[in-house]
Amino acid sequence: MSKNTENLEHGIIPAGTRIKLYEGSITILEDTVVDANQEWINKAIKDQDDFFNQEKCYMDTSSKKSIG
Repeated sequence: MSKNTENLEHGIIPAGTRIKLYEGSITILEDTVVDANQEWINKAIKDQDDFFNQEKCYMDTSSKKSIG
């Protein structure tokens, strides 16, 4: 092994994880080994899940004020 590959950390994205890429999303069918720290992967998955599961807020546009 070269010096560069010895220092790489590997993590696993678990099967069934939904990943959003640009305007589309995919679901991982198998556990997937990636070159990233497992703690970072777990945080990214949690952050994404929190984002998709957050309560939706809508702006009230019924009261329009004019300036001047």
